[in-house]
Amino acid sequence: MRLRITKLAVLVTCLTMVTVVLPTPYAAAEKPVNIRLASFNVGGSWYIWASAIASIVRPNLDEGTTIDVLPYQGGIGNPMLLAKGKAEVALSFLPCTKWAYNGLEPYKSADKNLRALVGGLSKPHRVGVLIRKDSGIKSLWEVVQKKLPAKIVTAQRGATGQAVAMQVLKEYGISPKELAKWGGSIEHVRMPVAIGRIKDGHTDIIIHNIGYKEPRFSELTLTTSIIFDKIQPEIQKRLADKYGYVQELVIEKDEFQGVGEDVPSIGYPTGLIANADLPDSIAYIITKAICENPKILGEAHASLKAFDPEKAWQPEFNGIALHPGAIKYYKEKGWMK
Repeated sequence: MRLRITKLAVLVTCLTMVTVVLPTPYAAAEKPVNIRLASFNVGGSWYIWASAIASIVRPNLDEGTTIDVLPYQGGIGNPMLLAKGKAEVALSFLPCTKWAYNGLEPYKSADKNLRALVGGLSKPHRVGVLIRKDSGIKSLWEVVQKKLPAKIVTAQRGATGQAVAMQVLKEYGISPKELAKWGGSIEHVRMPVAIGRIKDGHTDIIIHNIGYKEPRFSELTLTTSIIFDKIQPEIQKRLADKYGYVQELVIEKDEFQGVGEDVPSIGYPTGLIANADLPDSIAYIITKAICENPKILGEAHASLKAFDPEKAWQPEFNGIALHPGAIKYYKEKGWMK
């Protein structure tokens, strides 16, 4: 979907129902360029974020520059778009960036061309293990120890949530084959279907990434008694070491109905990544526009209010180098030595 930026600012305003005041231009690119920014579904948070980013970057680029906000492919798919040359910039969960960079599953080959621009755009997503209380199961650890016939559901194959769930299960020692021997099962479906399954009592456990106070899980806990399982410390460490998750995160007390105390978990922040061949001048302008306009981003979407520009250069980039254009900006500000 190609969006001329004059229309894009209107779109962001309509989606967020706020008035966005664009920043005063401070620089110009060397020549008109076409930047394709990969996000996710129209109307979703990533699409709104990408639209807001495009709206503050555009005034600093030459006349004739266009920005295509791509309404696809999300956490797993966006690094693939960069690798295939179908996007220049993308939102990405940072562990996905590591998997793509190193060729870890679900990626088939390593992409050493990835570079980081801005990190820590919002509060990190956490890995949630949600157990239906009426199932009688208290934890994934109990499933392993007692070889319980648990019915487990994840997101559809190819989704970030599905990859996350399978990594967690693997570290707990739960494989589809072993679970089937115990009389259980693992099903991969779209998340609305998965939530319907647990509401109806047709499944016992959902494993998925959870945003802060994410509405669909808030609604689930209002209608169904849910246990949020604690991910064991040693398993947190293994997942962090292998896959780049951030440790020592929590699903917060009272964040969801029935959560009476902080629940230890792992997770990942969202960042903006690019191809190494993105011109330094463009990478610099994009980084500067984002870091110098946190208020506009926060007005576009509430979750972006957590963004701290001074820490944007030091998220868990997991060995993915910063783009030289981004480094130039961070050093100019004195945030990066």
